[in-house]
Amino acid sequence: MTNARLVGVFDGADAELRADSTQATLEMQCIVVNTQSPIITDGHGNFTISATRRSSGGAPPIPGAGVTPVRLDGYVSAGDPRRVRLVLSVIPEEPGAPAPASENHNLIEGWPSPNFLACP
Repeated sequence: MTNARLVGVFDGADAELRADSTQATLEMQCIVVNTQSPIITDGHGNFTISATRRSSGGAPPIPGAGVTPVRLDGYVSAGDPRRVRLVLSVIPEEPGAPAPASENHNLIEGWPSPNFLACP
């Protein structure tokens, strides 16, 4: 296998990943994660990419609250349909600080999009 750009729409019970040749967007309940570059897998289907996370919908944003730097680590299977295992981790603000809890998502290409409830 060679390096490849991840392109497609992948859905799971609680998230949707839309990836094209220039960037990717992961949507979850009240949260949007954006990359500024495409997801590139290595020869084994693994990837790591920096992104930003922000709240969406619901209450008006808090003044001064911006985006949070995050990291997406994952694996793309080569089957049909393709599957993406994804781990979303917040990048600690201080070097050497312990990493906060991460979120795991299993997504499948061609599955129905999740039905997100309105944000509180």
